[in-house]
Amino acid sequence: MRLITIFFLPLNAPFHIIPLKDPFVEFFGGGETLLRDLFFSGHTATMFLLALTAKNKTLKWTFVVATFLVAICVLIQHVHYTIDVIIAPFIAYTSYRISRLINKKKNSV
Repeated sequence: MRLITIFFLPLNAPFHIIPLKDPFVEFFGGGETLLRDLFFSGHTATMFLLALTAKNKTLKWTFVVATFLVAICVLIQHVHYTIDVIIAPFIAYTSYRISRLINKKKNSV
């Protein structure tokens, strides 16, 4: 889902961005820091997916709190626009539901 949104919505980086240097991405991506991979926040979405899939109630709520903390941190760091962070849990939930539907159909066949 994130690759699709990045492809169709290559937003320019926020003016005061503090670039996140990822050696792995830079090595395989031609040596440059990616700055147009904004929509939607993968950090926030991943934390929310962990909350959705956790079975233990304490762990689930720990991930929910961590989702908010990560969202606040990427906003403070100016890594994402606000809409990128707000929409991330909704897209993560949609992806989660789609994967559950696919898995349900696969198991019933």
